[in-house]
Amino acid sequence: MLQVNSFRRCVLEKLIIWDFDGVVADTEKLWLEMELDVFNRHLGLNWDFETINHYLAGQAFSRQLEVLAGLGIFPTIEAMQEIGVRCYQLIDEGFDRTDGIDEVLKLKGYKHAMGTGGDFKETLAKIKAVGLEKVFTADNLVTIDFVKHGKPAPDTFLLAAKIMGFEPKDCIVIEDSIAGLKAGLAAGMETICFAGSEMYKNNKEHLALVKELGIEHTFKSMYELKDYLERK
Repeated sequence: MLQVNSFRRCVLEKLIIWDFDGVVADTEKLWLEMELDVFNRHLGLNWDFETINHYLAGQAFSRQLEVLAGLGIFPTIEAMQEIGVRCYQLIDEGFDRTDGIDEVLKLKGYKHAMGTGGDFKETLAKIKAVGLEKVFTADNLVTIDFVKHGKPAPDTFLLAAKIMGFEPKDCIVIEDSIAGLKAGLAAGMETICFAGSEMYKNNKEHLALVKELGIEHTFKSMYELKDYLERK
């Protein structure tokens, strides 16, 4: 159960709020490829990866369903059940945390939280899969279960700041998707794009969209991010 920390920081400490998929681990493409396969088979779609990335990337599954409904697409119960099973199969198969993230997590002057569109149980399993269960726990994790509106709404990040006792101006959001970046900006937080994932590191269209949002800093490695944070 999330507890709100009423203490307000009066020192030069900042809170980093991390997204998981595509940032903490290079997993965003795994989930989208899986969903693409399921939706195409069950719903008779003929989508390619570019299409599903455009419509569904970086959003909670509940929000994805809303987007699909707006397109006149309604996944069957069987499709949703298969997605649930295959998510945990991917977690059980395992994946690595992003190279260099340990160095960022060790930096002095920063606290850490996670704000993600995944559900609580699944996210805890993903955190454990990458060996960061001592860094991200039930006490500093905000998932779609705790907010009314998921990304691109700012609710997730604002709640993470509140439970950790930080004002938005003292928070830094690390995101990769357009939906997540919009959420960070809407929350009034410094928002950094991490574009080191397989999906985005060489994606000129994505990087152009990031620039259009007015994001000042985009990094393709955690070592670049670490160097920037050390200079702040």
